[in-house]
Amino acid sequence: MSNLNKLDFVALEVSGRNYLKWTQDVKLHLTANKMRSTINADNIAPEDMKARAMIFIRKHMEEALKVEYLAEEDPRSLWVALEERFNHQRTIYLPEARHDWQNIRFQDFKTVNEYNSEICRIRSLLKFCGEELTEADLLEKTFSTFPPSCMVLQQQYRERNFARFSELVTVLLLAEKNNDLLLRNDQARPTGTRAVPLPKANAIAHRENNRARRNRGRGRGRRPERPRHGRRNGPRNAPYDRDHQGNRPRGRGGRGQGPRGGNRNAQVQQAQIRENVGPARHPQNQHNLCYRCGGTDHWSRTCRATNEEIGEYHARRGTREANLVEGSVPMDTTLEITDFQAANGYIED
Repeated sequence: MSNLNKLDFVALEVSGRNYLKWTQDVKLHLTANKMRSTINADNIAPEDMKARAMIFIRKHMEEALKVEYLAEEDPRSLWVALEERFNHQRTIYLPEARHDWQNIRFQDFKTVNEYNSEICRIRSLLKFCGEELTEADLLEKTFSTFPPSCMVLQQQYRERNFARFSELVTVLLLAEKNNDLLLRNDQARPTGTRAVPLPKANAIAHRENNRARRNRGRGRGRRPERPRHGRRNGPRNAPYDRDHQGNRPRGRGGRGQGPRGGNRNAQVQQAQIRENVGPARHPQNQHNLCYRCGGTDHWSRTCRATNEEIGEYHARRGTREANLVEGSVPMDTTLEITDFQAANGYIED
């Protein structure tokens, strides 16, 4: 059933609105299938060809028309009956086509393509109704309906003496495109300014890759967040934190209190700490002492103390640790008075 309902073109409606187009389609298909003689006045085609033509014509008619012309068995008689019923379309379309031709104006359309399409439609309709427009008529209609602002332009077009309407349309399309480009260039940026080049995609991608590479930490873990305002936390960065006097180092190699700084006060404070004559050290910084010289403002691998200073620090440290050593005495040991005698041989009361 799907193949039977498949049509080669739109079927003829009961109202006959598409009769003119339908007749053109039927004639073309019958000619292509070598059955055009079945609808001519001298119908001398064989019976099998008439049957195929009848099937084709009835296939492209609506059901109501098929019922009305059910008694027709010859394609020629069916064709004449439809022509007598719907052929008045020519006389109906002619007044409308004349009205459209008289009122069409070039200045009423926004683009040249819209005007050209409407002109071609009116021209085809008038030709079908028996009236044909010449090339001179089309050119004169276009020139006489130019906008008043283009008066000089239409005079220049008249002087070019176009022979065909299509040549004028080509020139108008080219001028329209050039004007469009001119307006777009004018609206792109203010007059007197230069165009800013767009960034290249490769450069942007390269910069993003470099930024991601810099932010990537070492190892498999995430890079710790950098503290703000130069303050660092944690035991590893403690030597560069504020010291016991509240001073904060300024940076590496500058006026800070690091080992490479040039502040004289920082060096004096470091010497006082080594000699144990300065302020008391904070207990929380004991685990950050330099094991070579005992300083708290640098690490051992950056220590620049001399061998004499290192020796004095270890001598003082050994004396303090010796005073804190306590021997473990078994609970079952018996102590005598001689065990508590001093080196001079007697005990003071």
